[in-house]
Amino acid sequence: MTGQSSAEEMGFASPTEELHAFMRLKGSIRNEAWPLRYFGVIQAQFPDGTVRPFIGFEGLEHTRFVPQADGSFNMIESMVTYFTDIDSGEYLSSFDNPITGKTNRPVSNYAAGESYNFSATAITPLFGPYTDPGTGMGLRWFRSADRVWVQYDRTYPDQWFTPSAELVTFEGPAEAVLRTDVGGVEAAFCSTTILPWFKWLEMDDVPGWTLWHANGDKVRSLDRLPQRLLDQLEKHHPQALLTPGEGNWKGL
Repeated sequence: MTGQSSAEEMGFASPTEELHAFMRLKGSIRNEAWPLRYFGVIQAQFPDGTVRPFIGFEGLEHTRFVPQADGSFNMIESMVTYFTDIDSGEYLSSFDNPITGKTNRPVSNYAAGESYNFSATAITPLFGPYTDPGTGMGLRWFRSADRVWVQYDRTYPDQWFTPSAELVTFEGPAEAVLRTDVGGVEAAFCSTTILPWFKWLEMDDVPGWTLWHANGDKVRSLDRLPQRLLDQLEKHHPQALLTPGEGNWKGL
């Protein structure tokens, strides 16, 4: 594996080619829906440096990237996160909080709608009354003989919440990612995210925040997802299984 590769070393003839390679890993350039299943562990972090494994999670990001007249892509998505037992992986209906001693009722995170615009120069939020103009793409590419990785930083609007930051990585087959006749590819995913305590934890008076460690895979169709996740979605969030932006699908 080589070190970080420049756009020129990757063989991109233009910023648009780089954007399309990125879109093949993250979604598709052909206006088609791709599901991404993610899972991992959330740590509790405190100002004194203490770090503590806290709770698990598993979820679905079901996305479609709609091409725009200016060559950019608007991301339409349904996203659902379920909280899990950190040891067994079972979905939680209650949580015995080891920090506060309270028993909390987990609230699944569900969001649906247009979320970001991806162009050759910026990632721009499309949701909420935010004034953040977006951040430069700042893509970091790495490759081996047959695999390619792309990393980028996603920052959230200052008006949303703090602290907040995310580092995202996608990995896929180099040959397919760089082919102009390919819409999207199956890819591995990982991210590290810093977010405040969830409201349902009732920890507003506790100094600290959460650190999410996520892994997952973006697959071609919903039938490639684990059956237990499909069953959970069918029961609690069937809307997330619909193609984003089409038919009976509705944003929030």
